[in-house]
Amino acid sequence: MQIGCPKVNAPEQQPVPSALAPDPLAQSFVRFAMDCQVLRFGEFQTKAGRLSPYFFNAGLFDDGNKLMQLAQFYAQRILQEEKASGERADMLFGPAYKKFYCRRG
Repeated sequence: MQIGCPKVNAPEQQPVPSALAPDPLAQSFVRFAMDCQVLRFGEFQTKAGRLSPYFFNAGLFDDGNKLMQLAQFYAQRILQEEKASGERADMLFGPAYKKFYCRRG
């Protein structure tokens, strides 16, 4: 069974440019975020008044299936980095954003 966000009726999505997602895990994560409408592209104005070509709303990782998939992305990246560096990760920091906390104990 595939876990993730359902496809929404949206315009045809273009492939993720390799410069923005240099590896398969990153490409999968970006596609997942787009499918969940967590990552959207367009014209957005920040609170500071600047224009941004994208908006990432982590608050939309808002159910168990989405959070489980998000946790799998984190775990896969941590394991990749541990293997590449030969060191074991002992903590994880992340943004405190809309009560969405990242923590590894």
